[in-house]
Amino acid sequence: MKQLVYALFASALLVSCQNELYKDNAGQFETAQGVYVPKETGSAQLFLADGANETNTALRVALAKPQGSAVKVTIRSGGKAQLDRYNKENNTNFVLLPESMYELPSELTFAPNQTHLSIPVKIKGLQFSGGTYALPLEIVSSDSKIINSQKEAYLFINQITLTKVWKSGGSEIVSMFPETVSTGTWTYEAMVRRSAYSQNNRSVFGSKTDGGVNHEIYIRFGDVTIQTNQLQIKTAGGQIDIPADKLSAKPNEWYMLSFVYDNTNVIVYVNGVEVARDQIRPGEVYTMKGVWIGGANELVREVRIYKSARTAEQIKASVWKMVDPNDENLICYFPLNGKKRDASTGVITEDETGIWDWSKNGYHITDKKGSTFVDDNGKPFRFPLEDGK
Repeated sequence: MKQLVYALFASALLVSCQNELYKDNAGQFETAQGVYVPKETGSAQLFLADGANETNTALRVALAKPQGSAVKVTIRSGGKAQLDRYNKENNTNFVLLPESMYELPSELTFAPNQTHLSIPVKIKGLQFSGGTYALPLEIVSSDSKIINSQKEAYLFINQITLTKVWKSGGSEIVSMFPETVSTGTWTYEAMVRRSAYSQNNRSVFGSKTDGGVNHEIYIRFGDVTIQTNQLQIKTAGGQIDIPADKLSAKPNEWYMLSFVYDNTNVIVYVNGVEVARDQIRPGEVYTMKGVWIGGANELVREVRIYKSARTAEQIKASVWKMVDPNDENLICYFPLNGKKRDASTGVITEDETGIWDWSKNGYHITDKKGSTFVDDNGKPFRFPLEDGK
């Protein structure tokens, strides 16, 4: 069966070029010839199902200028060493794609005067075992000079998520922490879908605190200062209204909402794209007694609270996906998929009797307040989205 695939081009996180072949940037070359990986095609994300067998051509190599004769180039995986370096530099934890699950051509050839060439990567017998795979590639030989500062490419392979989601019963659900959490940075994320945006003050989620308004984190749609389909975060006695041209939420569409406090700014992202930021309560520490998910919600998944300020790259990389429940910065993580995870063993079981925290902290919500777990009209919800809904 043809496997479902969703590819997203991502900006390559490669070292900026400081090579004699460049004038001011990677697009302005001197007279010398060279082979390199263009930044705009040096990284790509795939979403595939278990058992996938297909060829992807998203990654490309290029020549600095046309050449009247053919140019050969060899691409190989840099293996664990290259990926370990990437993970360390970018604070990521990608898993090396096993050699048995891919094939690369032995050699690529630029035809005379051809300047761009796809790197065909054949994925075969794909089997996920947790985490996101990465295939690190590098130019290892060529008839032309290799531009060393831009010789690497990365293919990231994610598993398609097929899941139930949480449906509100109309009442707020709450997880109270056994001890107060104090942190100078935080990230709040949730994915939501609603059938209508017709009323003000329809809460999404936020924090429980005994520290007053300075410690409040309250996220909602609609207020007297904005339209009912506009997003707002109230915190530290202030608020950020997301401009309508950045988000005017539409009924029956999914949105991944991310809110980050980096100890200076509060930054808001929608579907991995920054939509607002403001300096609110810089240099302070927030105290949290718990987290709540609003009863005004309809469908919700992937509620995750971190004690760290997730970077823009981390926010973008985790849109639509599940995240690593072993992340040390997680305060709590509610996939809201009707499944329970044993933090000590990693074993996952079907269990719709509670709202289960997958982090090591185990801040479970046992009172569901009439909420349920639902599918998509008889079939699982699929993420990432195929049609934006």
